[in-house]
Amino acid sequence: MPIEPESITALVEQIFALQRAVRQAGASTPADSDATLTYPHQAILGMLCRHGAMRLSECASHVGVSPSVMSRQISDLLEAGLVEKQRDPGDGRATVIQVTDTGRERLHRTRAARAGRLRERLGDWTDADAASVTQALTKLTDSLGRGTSQR
Repeated sequence: MPIEPESITALVEQIFALQRAVRQAGASTPADSDATLTYPHQAILGMLCRHGAMRLSECASHVGVSPSVMSRQISDLLEAGLVEKQRDPGDGRATVIQVTDTGRERLHRTRAARAGRLRERLGDWTDADAASVTQALTKLTDSLGRGTSQR
């Protein structure tokens, strides 16, 4: 049975409301945290930690941005010492990007701080509430990701 138009409209509105709430929650970053690790930087570091070293064009494809956008993000991460360039073992003419130990630690600290803030905001939730929302968001993400590049 297809979804009713009113239900789709309500879902879209809630997706945008969730995006705003996540941005606002991230904006209330304590001064002692790694505020300079933006969500895009966190996504790139997380992807490189999961998949290992890869070329810039592969990074862009995995994250779903243009190579020029990825190049700017990688430049920021290189400057901060969070990633490094290495010669591609399969093609010595090319380079791959990989996370440094500093980058892994910074990602871990950032994720832990953000998880702590989320835990505080969801203090009245149960594990069942969290599991239910996780399941629904996973289904939504999978459905929206069909036919798009691997992220």
